[in-house]
Amino acid sequence: MKIAVIDLGTNNFNLLIAESANDGSFSIFHSSKISVKLAKGSLDRKELKNDAITRGINAFENLYRLLIVTE
Repeated sequence: MKIAVIDLGTNNFNLLIAESANDGSFSIFHSSKISVKLAKGSLDRKELKNDAITRGINAFENLYRLLIVTE
């Protein structure tokens, strides 16, 4: 069975895909990190700028494509 974990952080979106073995161990066969810097220029206002939202959406779409390819 394949297992994917997505970590959506303020600076990076991370994807880890692993496959479980019969003995309960996991073998990682894909790991990627996409820089999004969501808080860039907006920490003082506690809101995301439009360009940050666009970066986040684009990064999430890229992670989705990677998940489809490794299906």
